[in-house]
Amino acid sequence: MAGGKSIEYGRDNFPFAGVFEDLTEKTVDGSFSSTEAYLWYQRQRQHRDLIPSPDYASTSVTSGGHARIPGIDTYAVIEKNTQTARRMLGELAVNKVITKDQIILPTDLGHIPHWRQSDYIGFWLSVIGGFELELTPANRNAGLFEGRVNSALKHEEVDIDRMNNSELPANERATEYFKFAKAFSLAANSLGVEAKRIARLINLIDPLASLGSRTERAFAHLRGIPSYSIYIAGPGPRAADAIVDRRLKADLETIISYGAASVELLPGNHFILKENVEIS
Repeated sequence: MAGGKSIEYGRDNFPFAGVFEDLTEKTVDGSFSSTEAYLWYQRQRQHRDLIPSPDYASTSVTSGGHARIPGIDTYAVIEKNTQTARRMLGELAVNKVITKDQIILPTDLGHIPHWRQSDYIGFWLSVIGGFELELTPANRNAGLFEGRVNSALKHEEVDIDRMNNSELPANERATEYFKFAKAFSLAANSLGVEAKRIARLINLIDPLASLGSRTERAFAHLRGIPSYSIYIAGPGPRAADAIVDRRLKADLETIISYGAASVELLPGNHFILKENVEIS
């Protein structure tokens, strides 16, 4: 273990956080579609001289983690899961498992009133795929890509209304999510856009309980992007002793006691990432 104090999460230490916080402010007035938001993100990434192929931390927001604890309302679940995810990235950074200026945490993008779930998923799949959509003439590829996505959605018979219907159980919407991911990948293949995809997808807090996280992981697999889970391994008396932030340790022990999947607390005292073996 690297040792030392956990790194505090925020835009000063994790610059991609600042990009998505600023994007939230730009988008709440209703002027940005998910594609326009993605183009803005790419411009800002370049303007702020951030790495084109960062890691991506896929994490449960509303349906896993603290959502497993009885009696907690949705807003509290979102806040607690976000805090736990940020604390986890602070731990991974201080242990040099990730580089703090090379990681994206999707919870940094706030609520956008006019977006539906399919807009969020489309935006994050674009970020994961790293599609280069701004070529001469300006934005031509963006329009072409949107057209190819719509065609692919029709070909895959994706029911967008069913996908966005939060009143339906997740298992009834899952097929539409996975078909949506496949359509996005097919559109990218058909257009042949040059891509600077993310380097790694890192499973953070209870990702298998989240339909969004499972979709991101399925899309990453289609694009040939490796996904990793977090383990603590090596010599040591107790795995939890590797965690510097006591708040994070309490968070993890609580949600794991309710059945959440997160860090594998194996015997040891340092963090590692272990690549997942994906099944088609």
